[in-house]
Order: sequence, then C-alpha cells, then structure tokens
Amino acid sequence: MNLSPIFKEIVLVGGGHTHALLIKKWGMKPLPGVRLILISPQVLTPYSGMLPGLIAGHYSSDDINIDLPKLCQWAGVRFIQDKVININQELKTVNLLGRPALYYDLLSLNIGSTPDHSIPGVEEFATAVKPIAEFYQQWQKKNALAEQEKKPQEKIQQNITVVGGGAGSVEIILSMAHFLESNLATQGKTHYKLIYQSKNLLPEYPKAFVKKVEQACKKFDIKCHADFPVIKVDENTLYSGDGGKENFDHLFWCAHASAAKWVASSGFSCNDSGFFRVNSFLQTINNPDVFASGDIAHMDASPRPKAGVYAVRQAPYLYVNLRKRLLGKALVGYKPQNHFLSLLSLGERKAIGLRFPLPTISGDWVWRWKNSIDQKFMQKFSSLPAMNISLPEKADSILIPDIEKQEELDPIKRCGGCGGKIGSQTLSEVLKELTGEYKPEDAISTKWDRADLVQSVDQLKTFLDDPYLFGRITVLHALNDIYAMNAQAHSINIALSLPYSGRNIQKRELRQLLQGVLNACEEESVILLGGHSAEGHEMSLAVTVNGIASNKMFLKQGLQEDDLLIVNKPLGSGLILAALMEQKSQGVDLAAALLWMSRSNKAAAEKLSSMDVSSCTDISGFGLLGHLSEMLERSELLADLYPDKVPVLPGALNLAKNGVRSSLFLQNELALIGDKRWSYLKEQAIWPILVDPQTSGGLIAGIKPHHEKAAVAAGFTVIGKIKKA
Repeated sequence: MNLSPIFKEIVLVGGGHTHALLIKKWGMKPLPGVRLILISPQVLTPYSGMLPGLIAGHYSSDDINIDLPKLCQWAGVRFIQDKVININQELKTVNLLGRPALYYDLLSLNIGSTPDHSIPGVEEFATAVKPIAEFYQQWQKKNALAEQEKKPQEKIQQNITVVGGGAGSVEIILSMAHFLESNLATQGKTHYKLIYQSKNLLPEYPKAFVKKVEQACKKFDIKCHADFPVIKVDENTLYSGDGGKENFDHLFWCAHASAAKWVASSGFSCNDSGFFRVNSFLQTINNPDVFASGDIAHMDASPRPKAGVYAVRQAPYLYVNLRKRLLGKALVGYKPQNHFLSLLSLGERKAIGLRFPLPTISGDWVWRWKNSIDQKFMQKFSSLPAMNISLPEKADSILIPDIEKQEELDPIKRCGGCGGKIGSQTLSEVLKELTGEYKPEDAISTKWDRADLVQSVDQLKTFLDDPYLFGRITVLHALNDIYAMNAQAHSINIALSLPYSGRNIQKRELRQLLQGVLNACEEESVILLGGHSAEGHEMSLAVTVNGIASNKMFLKQGLQEDDLLIVNKPLGSGLILAALMEQKSQGVDLAAALLWMSRSNKAAAEKLSSMDVSSCTDISGFGLLGHLSEMLERSELLADLYPDKVPVLPGALNLAKNGVRSSLFLQNELALIGDKRWSYLKEQAIWPILVDPQTSGGLIAGIKPHHEKAAVAAGFTVIGKIKKA
C-alpha cells in the first residue's frame, strides 16, 4: 500500500465492472501522490453475467456480488456511499444527495444505464431489471412463489411478463420460469410472456441460435409476442401502438435503457439516449478530465451495443489513461472488438454460445464453461492477495504545484511543535467558505446564564477513510458524555490533525472533516466555538464538549434492586472496525454499523428524562461490561443480564466467533478477570460482544420496572435486571 503524501485525487462514480477491475489493478500498483475515491449508492455491486443464475437459483447473492468497501479497503481506495445528483464541471465537484460535494482532479464515470421512464406508466407499474440490486429485491417480493407462500391454501394463478427482446430479457424470463417451475410444483399455474417490438426474437443473432432459444421458451410454455411496441402501461395492462393489449400480474422491464437524468443536465455532450459521448481514450468529448466507460458511455468512433464484455475490456485502458492524463503523457486508444463470445443461459444448467463466424454451440457443457468463466471473474475480488505496507514513494514532480516544490515534502522531516500547524491561508479559506467568516482570536467567550457547566473531552484517531463521516461521528461520540448525564449540549471546541498532503488536498480534507463536524453541530443545536489544527501522521480529532446541567442530572452510580437495564443501540462496532482494518468486514455490515454510529443519543436521553432513571452512562471504550461495572461500583448489587436479548450489529457475532477482536479487547477483558459477577457470561458466544469497545455507542440506563413499556416504545431494549448480591 502506498503511503506517499497526496497531491491529486481521482474520483470514480459508480461501482460497475470497469471500476471494480480498475480498483483491483490500482491496489496492485498505485500511483504515488494520487488518491482514488469511489462513490457508490450501494456497498455491493452485482456481476451481471451471473444474474440469470441467481434468479434461477443456481447462485446465492454472495456468489454474484462484489463487496466494494472490502475491495476499496484492500486497495487503499476511499469509499463513499452516496448518490450523485450532478457534476459541476467548472468547479470540478461531484454533488451528492446526502453529504457535501467532493472535489476532483480527474473524474471517471461507470454508472451503467437506467430504465427509460418516458413511456407512461412504466415507472409506476413495472419493475426495472436495472439497477440489478434493486431488481432482485423486487423479484423476491413479487414472484409467484412469494405469492404462494403468502396464500398456501390457494392455487395461485400468476401472469409474469417481461418486456424486451434482447439476450438479457430472454435470460431473465427463462431463469424466472426455471426457478418457479422447480419450486412451485403443482401449486397453481404461472403463465409467462415475453414481449418485444421487433418482428423477430433476437434479430441480431443467427437463425440456429434463435431456434435454440425458441425451443427453451417452448419448454417452459413462454409465449413470445413480437411486433408489440409498448406505448402505455397501466396497473395490469400493456398497450401497443396498433391498439393491442396484454394483461399481466407482474411486469418486468428489460427494454429502452437510458442514462441518468443528471448526466445531460451537468453539461456533458451526450448522444440521443443521454449517454456520455467518449473518444477512443474514454474521455468525454467536451471535457478531457472526465472519463466514462461501460454502458453509460457511447463510443463515438466505434459504436457498440450495451454489453458487459466492453466494460471489462475497457478497464486496463482506463487504468493506464487516468495515470497518463495526470502525468501529462500521451493516452492509449481503445478499439472494441467487432465480435466476442456470447454465452446465454437457458434457465436450467444449460447454455448456448456463439462467436462469429463459428456455429452455435449448446448443452450442459456450455453452461459449465460459462460458469467457470464467471467464477474466475468473481475470484478476482473474493481472493484478494495480502498487501504489504511499503515505505512512502516519492510522487512524480508533475503532480506537485510549482509553488509547493520549494517546501519540505517528506512527512517525516516536516516540522513539529508550532511549526506543525496547518497553514493560516488554508484555514482561512476553508472557514470562510463554511462559516462565512474567519476572525482569529486567542480565545472565545460565551455566556452560560449562571447555569452549572458540564464539560467533557474525547479524542479519536481516524477509524475510517472518510473525513466527513469521521468528523460527524466523532462529535456525536463526544456528545454522548453530556447526554448520558441528561445535560443540555451547548458548544464544542475541537483540535484536529491532518496528515501532510498538497495544499489543495489538505483543503479538501479539512473541508470534508469540518463539514462533518458542522453537520453534527447543526443537527444537535450545538455551537462550534473554535479549535486548533496541526499536521500529524494520521487524521485525528479531539472534541471538548460544553453542556448546561439540568434539574434532573443522571449519574453513573445509583442503580437499585429491581431496576431494569436498557440500551438503545446494538453492540459490536469495535469488532466491525477491527475487521475493516484486517480486511475481513462485509460491506453491508460496515454500512449498518456506520449508520448506527451516525445516530445521535440526544432523543434517547430526552426520552429517559421522563422516566425514573437510577443510573445512566454511555457505552464506549470499556465496552458494555466495563461501563456496567462502573455503574455497579461500590454497591452490593449484581446485574442479571439476558444474553439473548442484547442487541448486536449485523455480522458482529460471526466476526467474534471467527476470532476477530479490537486492539482494546484484551485490556477490557483483563479488567474483568477475577470479577465473579460476570463469570456466568464468559463461556457464552456473546462474551466478546459484551467486552467490545464501542465508538459512538448507545446509552445504558437503569429504570424502574413500571417504565418498561415506555422504554421499549422509545426504542430501548431491556437486556437485564438488577438484583442483590
């Protein structure tokens, strides 16, 4: 992994096949001085070639999905889970739905296509096959087998219709038919229709190939309706231009793909369907710093139909050309092949194949061949080689602005002490942009209305390569000490450290970090008073929290017999973050953990304030048992925990069973050795969860039993009861 200071950033939008392969190559050989950032709304990206097998029941979801956060962690690529809403080419920013914009030096787009909703009724009444991840969830809910499970005493009569006459739609309906006929047995009857506007099925394929497809359709009694251009869809009916009608119960749309609307609205040169026009170097026609590949790209010089094979073949060219563009070197042209091997699944474990000018091939062995090719592709991402952390390499001087070449560029030799601060110009520019002003003072004054001051301080080093989320979560983590005491958070001061990088990159990192801090402050109605900044070996953030005491303060000690123990967040964040560092975490589990870590405890504390609370604290570094031990300190009480009731983050228990531990786990466990109060828990599978340190964890409180219903309604879980020793 390359540890060179960063001077340029390449932002990748979309986790399609081209970008996944690009990230794999980048991890093996990064460009010193350059950071890759991947933006994707999903943490899992499905391999489209295995989708028919997934629908047919030959594969599981795990078999066909690439785990993007895991791949990015391995490759040293920053992963951002969000949705792009537009691109500002002038400012060179990617504007996102759920967080501040990201700046780029180069931009690459591999976002695939989306269903064309221009036909009335399609958006309301049809299930689009793309995006694949969303389609598969809808298919699981809507298929006839699901209907049969809902009404087991009835014989369900279902009409499943697929619109689209290409190879993809053929594979989809054959896979659906195979799955349902294999699982429904004699319970009712499912009717299948394949509707397309051309006069012939698969008009671009030879007759021998099409004949094999027609035979497969006939076996499953799939009715093919040719010359049916759909012009309108209502709740259960398709309408054609010549007045024809076809009824359906479930409609799946596999035709008329288009580009996301923001593509054209961002000012890019597009073809009639809204796809990026690109040259042979995969650069967009009107912006050489923006590249596009896969289905979203229209190759001006050599137009080709949308097919995954082109996305795969474009990956090495994109990898080379992004590097060459930054280094000011001549780019390498990509020329797509005229013919390629086409393998089409027939629902069962059978397939047909064609490569012009060779004859059509078919049979079980073709499916096994296709399966072997698909499995080898997925192994590129499931079997990642071990990565060694290397010494920093020097960035190519062309990446460094001339004015910065005069500075000391070796992070080890840069100044410490006051000389290690972030430059005043960088601070001034970012703070003016985010807050509207920058008035440097030695200190800040504020009024407290003669109330008692509650103060706490916390510090975290970066546990996630995402400055925005890191800033937001760290503030919420620090505020937990105030909320646990039922105090009103008033203001914070921060001290941050950023790793050395080029000035533009340092501004971007500072901007993202402070935007995360300010986002949390705004949400919590907290004032950011000021702070201090410095350079360091890694990003870190210390937060001093100021609060105003309430008339009903919660204290850590004070538990009483018969109190119920309640918590409001699941446990296991330490395990999941440790797994992330070891490249063992699953993307969906990490996403769930970050979502919980991004949730404030303010509302939970407000709910507690209306109850009889004997004791309260937040669950953080010492783990649930460590903090519960503090609550029981100097008392003659015991906690009867209900292990099966303790809420746990998805994936955390499995990680614990496989030996994953946070670096603080051993110290937490040693602190509990000899404490007989927890002996009944030590041999249970949940023990590592109970000892696991939590980042931005929940609150644990002791309440009177008559508040149990109110606590559960407020989102708390009862995990135990206090009793005498």
